[in-house]
Amino acid sequence: MRTVSVIDLRPQSAFNYSTDSFYREKPKQSLLLGYEKIIYLFFNWPLWLCKCVLLKAKLILFKLPYDTCNMGKVTSKKNTKAHYTLYPLLEVFNVCGCMHTPPAVDLSRCVTFENSYRRSYTEIDVTQIVQDWSNDTLENNGFLLMGKDNSPYIFYASSQHRISEMRPMLRLTCKYAERFCTLQTVPCDVKISKPVQV
Repeated sequence: MRTVSVIDLRPQSAFNYSTDSFYREKPKQSLLLGYEKIIYLFFNWPLWLCKCVLLKAKLILFKLPYDTCNMGKVTSKKNTKAHYTLYPLLEVFNVCGCMHTPPAVDLSRCVTFENSYRRSYTEIDVTQIVQDWSNDTLENNGFLLMGKDNSPYIFYASSQHRISEMRPMLRLTCKYAERFCTLQTVPCDVKISKPVQV
């Protein structure tokens, strides 16, 4: 009997947030990470996952070519080791929050990652954060991904991307994961015919 399962969750929300301008754009097929360009991701946590044992959690983002994003010419130094950071949010996220105060993040749970130019995707280990969500020691308000001043831009596929397999995902490796059957409403037509007289 197999007790280990791999579960992929797609984000409920995935879009860009800028620290220097208001959010005025419609959702796009791409996400931009780098200087002053922050990515917000929120994954809904299913109730049936609370009874499983989480072994590993990885956030996977798929890269897009620069010339498909309508951002003009973007230069990046491939020899530069640019670092990026991921934080769990401590409060409900507001996309227009730049006119108030920056969103509160948990600095003690910071995850640092690098951009590998040989890979067509970015993989970030978020096991500890997701375990804290599952154990109810941290409220699930989503992730913020940030770049530093010298970080080259990275383009990722968003949750609006036309190819669904390119959209961000949270890959969970769990033990004893069981989906509970739920009641569903199914549309149907009922026709009542007159009884046949013999």
